[in-house]
Amino acid sequence: MGTTTQDANHVHNFWGFSAPLDLKYLSVASRILQVAMDDELETGLDLDADQDQKLAILQVSPCDPRHTLQTLARSWRRQPERTVQITVFETSCEALARHMILISIFMDTELTARDRMETYLEVFGNVKVREKTAEYLEERGKLLANVVLDSNFGEGDGVFNRLFDFSQLKFKEKDEMVDILRSYTRKQDYNMDAAWDWRCRKFYGERYDHLKNLVDWDYHMRLRETGASIIHFREFRDFRKTGIAFDIRDSSFIEPNRTLLGTAVGRTNDFTDRYGKKRGSSVTTRGLYTDMQSSPYMAFGVECEEKRFFRQSNKEHVKTSADVTEFNLEGMIHEMYNHEKYKYIPSQAESDRFPEEENDKNENKPLASVAEEDAESKQNKEDNNQGDDKEKEAKNLDKQKEAATARANATAGQFRISLVTGDLVKNVAKKAANQKAFDVITIGCWMTHRIADGIEKLAKPRAVLAMEDGTYMLSITKEQAVTFRTRVDELAIEAGWQPLSAPLGATPKVHHLFTMKPGPVAA
Repeated sequence: MGTTTQDANHVHNFWGFSAPLDLKYLSVASRILQVAMDDELETGLDLDADQDQKLAILQVSPCDPRHTLQTLARSWRRQPERTVQITVFETSCEALARHMILISIFMDTELTARDRMETYLEVFGNVKVREKTAEYLEERGKLLANVVLDSNFGEGDGVFNRLFDFSQLKFKEKDEMVDILRSYTRKQDYNMDAAWDWRCRKFYGERYDHLKNLVDWDYHMRLRETGASIIHFREFRDFRKTGIAFDIRDSSFIEPNRTLLGTAVGRTNDFTDRYGKKRGSSVTTRGLYTDMQSSPYMAFGVECEEKRFFRQSNKEHVKTSADVTEFNLEGMIHEMYNHEKYKYIPSQAESDRFPEEENDKNENKPLASVAEEDAESKQNKEDNNQGDDKEKEAKNLDKQKEAATARANATAGQFRISLVTGDLVKNVAKKAANQKAFDVITIGCWMTHRIADGIEKLAKPRAVLAMEDGTYMLSITKEQAVTFRTRVDELAIEAGWQPLSAPLGATPKVHHLFTMKPGPVAA
């Protein structure tokens, strides 16, 4: 048998179980489908009527900022001038701090595009990081802690002061956020190897000596049957054994990833009372309490616009989930700063292996780093015999960097991300300002049961809801995953939502789409 049991030490969720959604596209495309579904076209729905209005989005426990980054990167594709207000609810301040750190890495123009992608993946999915990444996290933590402390922003302030909104956090929660961000310092030592080994031994118990067989069962009998076969067994096995999901340039990971540390509240068993009940004191501990059963590959590594990544040879994928993840992140960074789609350039060996699919090789454009152009492309210039040409090229690159940074800052200036934690009902659902306020609502798989807590009251007429199911949750059986998907639809319909088919060719595998049907039109 596999490990389809609950992990008692899994407290925090730091990565999601679905591909990123472009929520602006979802809002526009759902309107088109609603028109097609509506038998009474007398409503006269104008698809461009809301372009001048703010797009309000609520994300309930997305676990990571993938939806936010996808929406931010692709904002130029449709309604580029429309402002977007995103409210992100997470159950812990640690998860909100991770949102801030990962978004700041994505938007750090001091790093090249390649370095940003690698640093993002390293912080996102590895329990240990490189030494230079640990130094980088320490500096970013200090910077973002100051952003939280100075939440008042003006036009002259930095991009993160304008981007993040902490007005819905209590003072206690702000202080906790500051403490968490400052705890990324290297002065706080932590033995991550011992922590991962302890998690494995506690979870597998007496079966720990057969870990290899258990991982093999979980992969072949559970994960591959979900359709995520792009995740290779070697990747899945290495993550389960070491906690390292992404290898970066064959580097040595020697520092703990302090963004994955969180607090857990429990009670000691000091004694047994006269009635046979365990008694003890309440304790809080800080450690590695994130998910170790499922891997971080589901967030960026199982779906991609470039279908050539899913080619197979001898019934095995040519590419890996790490390749898909890197391409998706590179594409998001490229779109954010260049306002154009990122195209895939196959290697020479791949082109020789699949010559029939090399039809648009000359049209493809490599990822242009915002800070510097790839060194190899410079060496291939035929006119490298003149120093003046190199100087002109360097100046052009600087201009391109400035222009790309200006475009990205302008896009970010149209976004406002409000962070919320605590009680979902009290802090979100029952707030008067949130009633009928949101155009798009997403709910992560760990919070699908909260759809019954009045979420429908937060939706505008014709709003769209995307609910994540448990397809990629390895802590449940295949039969339970099927029941999960059925129950998601039932809960949404019971709450008054109407099922909506996947919009315009975009078919999220694990997202269930619904719309809030408007009431009678007033005369």
